Parts: sequence; C-alpha cells; structure tokens
Amino acid sequence: MSTLKAIVNRTLFKSIVSSAKTSASFYGPSNYVQLSTSAIGSQKVTWDYHDSLKLETLLTDDEKMIRDQVRNYCQKQLMPRILMANRNETFDVKIMREFGELGVLGTTISGYGCPGVSSVASGLIMREIERVDSG
Repeated sequence: MSTLKAIVNRTLFKSIVSSAKTSASFYGPSNYVQLSTSAIGSQKVTWDYHDSLKLETLLTDDEKMIRDQVRNYCQKQLMPRILMANRNETFDVKIMREFGELGVLGTTISGYGCPGVSSVASGLIMREIERVDSG
C-alpha cells in the first residue's frame, strides 16, 4: 500500500508540474513523499485524502449547497434515529415522509413537486444518506 501511495504521489506530482525539475526524497516508515521543484520553490505538494481526485472543484455552487444541507440533516437528525432503529430492529416510516418533504425522493424528476436537480446532485444526496445508513 505504501509503495502504491508513493507511485500515485509521484504520478500526481509529475502531472502537475511536468516541465519542472523535480527531486523526490522518501523517508520514514510510512514512505511519506516530500517533493520540491525549482518552478514551485519550497512549496510541498500534499495529498488531500478527503478529496484526492479534486472532485470538489468540479461541483457547482448549487450542488455543494444541496450536499451540505442534506449532510447536516443526515448527521444531526437522521443518524440518531437510524442508530436506535438498527439497535431495536425497527423502521420509522416518518423518515420516508421527511425525505419527501425535504425533496430528496425523485430528485432528478422535473415537475410533480420534485426538484429536478442534476444527476450529480442526486448522487451527492444519495451519498450523504448512505453515509448514515447504506442498508
């Protein structure tokens, strides 16, 4: 895994600054890679494990807003109820009604009271719900 991480870091770095002179040093038990170039100066290229492919930069402001609102709902209101429902082996029908009121059901459908958001926004909504309960 650490060798793969070093290869990915080197590949990522080369794609960012392909024309610059590079020097890489590997040290430590986790094979942390410190990369430097004459073009960038003393800046280090870091690996963002939360968004390693920089997908956040591809989202529109609306998609980010939708994702953040659904994430807040899921973490604050849905998570405690799902936890207790799993422990007690029950299903709360009110959750589905709340989903309908929030507009997270049929998200890609335009009309009929549905929001008609993009497929990306719909995927972000589903991802946030699945963070809490993928079952």
